[in-house]
Amino acid sequence: MELPIENANEIALIEAAAAGNVPRVRTLIEAQANVEVRDTNGNTPLIAAVYTTEVDEGFLEKAKAYYDEKNYNRLSTFLKATRPGRRACIQMLLDAKADINAKDQNGNTALIRSVLGPSTACARMLLDAKADIEANNDNTHTALMRAAMLERTENMQMLLDARANIEAKDSQGQTALILASVTGCLQSMQLLIDAKADINAVDRHGYTALSRAARYQRAACLQVLVDAKADLTTVTNDGYTALMLASCTRQTDCVNVLLSAFLAHETSLSPCLGERNDAASKSQGERTNVKRRGSPQESPSKREKR
Repeated sequence: MELPIENANEIALIEAAAAGNVPRVRTLIEAQANVEVRDTNGNTPLIAAVYTTEVDEGFLEKAKAYYDEKNYNRLSTFLKATRPGRRACIQMLLDAKADINAKDQNGNTALIRSVLGPSTACARMLLDAKADIEANNDNTHTALMRAAMLERTENMQMLLDARANIEAKDSQGQTALILASVTGCLQSMQLLIDAKADINAVDRHGYTALSRAARYQRAACLQVLVDAKADLTTVTNDGYTALMLASCTRQTDCVNVLLSAFLAHETSLSPCLGERNDAASKSQGERTNVKRRGSPQESPSKREKR
């Protein structure tokens, strides 16, 4: 519940907390300043404090009833503390039983927020405290997926060591490997492949990591997948192979990677250059006038809803 700022001490408390002025915060608390007051963004003094500095233990004790209060962006003290890596504050909040799986305005938990940064320290603390490793945000992305999309490989390895589900899928059926191929994160892809991720997993549109890499013109990603023996002949729900998708984008680098793979593996090109898959065509109402040689009548971006 929002409380109005009633006097100068309360205004000063928020300002001192945000500035990391611990001595001033202590003085104001001793003067009985209201620790539950909020600023125009809904931040309590405690929320404001943890983003800028480690928080005085006495301040935490005074404000312990408000650990799980959130600002207008649904950020609690705990969530705020994870992004700048306030480890001492996080430990105090954990000891005080703050909600470890609270979510922000985008559905991110403290663990998901912590793996977005380069450091593993906060994420390790949260995992040791039994944070939900499979919690997902509003995009149905888990911590492993988010780390893979941003190439936070140290955090990825830590999550994998903690037995994060490497084959978890988001609402579009995409695994961490497929998402990494979309964003072009080569190191993430290699780490997931080395960890035995299913290289041929398909999303709800029938796309594999190879198909997505071809669709988004990621030649280097294609090479990583080809070297890992990805299936070159998988057909999407719309009836397109990776080679057909690469041809549609007119990216010669992508086409060359795939053609070289066919030659190296002595795989027939016929299934990948002919008409669209019969089953896929039938599933779309026996559409006619299908273009040959992998040139779809519409660009993939118009056919699928991302």
